[in-house]
Amino acid sequence: AVVSTQSTGDRFYWNIWPRETYQIGKGNAGSDRIELLEGPWSVKFFDIIARVSGRFSIVTLNLLFIARLKTIENWLVTSWISKYVIDCTNIVKANLRLHIWNGVAFCTLLLLHVWSILLPCLFHRYGAQIVPGHFEYPFSERTPPGFKDADNKAKMMSLQVDDVFRLVEMTVILGILI
Repeated sequence: AVVSTQSTGDRFYWNIWPRETYQIGKGNAGSDRIELLEGPWSVKFFDIIARVSGRFSIVTLNLLFIARLKTIENWLVTSWISKYVIDCTNIVKANLRLHIWNGVAFCTLLLLHVWSILLPCLFHRYGAQIVPGHFEYPFSERTPPGFKDADNKAKMMSLQVDDVFRLVEMTVILGILI
């Protein structure tokens, strides 16, 4: 909970997440802003949902992997932590419960993450358009010049090709899992 809160707070207030410093191809891995998108409540809600669910997904995915590591279980059972901090007598079932609940939260929030861009279309009659960018190594789509997720003057939400791919891919894969 502490890591999720710090990670999400970083996205809204500090923006010290390391992806801003990574170079991929001719650009960097991120160009995150701190201020919310301009527009009606559905545009702001899309921005908030995308930020929270994105950061929660990163933290939860790591927790899903860590919760299933046998070496972590063995280390916890044999360390001073099991004697003084955590009761590890039922660690296998506890880790499985942690894995299941975080998996369900991960899938649910990831679906919200990819579909939230269409909220302004549903509530404020925005249109939706696909604006293809250019692809570069390692098969990463770059935003074209002047691209905006939300254009309030034209009342248009813009998706790139990889956004549409993620909408379809995540809905099919996570819909089956849930």
